[in-house]
Amino acid sequence: MDRLGIARATRGRKPQFKHDETTRAYILKEGKGGIHWYRYQELILKPKLIPFAKECLKERPSTIV
Repeated sequence: MDRLGIARATRGRKPQFKHDETTRAYILKEGKGGIHWYRYQELILKPKLIPFAKECLKERPSTIV
């Protein structure tokens, strides 16, 4: 581990990532509506893109979606 320069886990509390405006992480604000990553995944990717990609793979196995 020392030769590779990999440090072992340090003791203490793990750092916490906070979703707020100071970290520029997206926060869904009350009454704003819109779409964020989770809603996009649930409304667009899973029901529409995934079945489409599976159909493309049947006809053209080398398709990359």
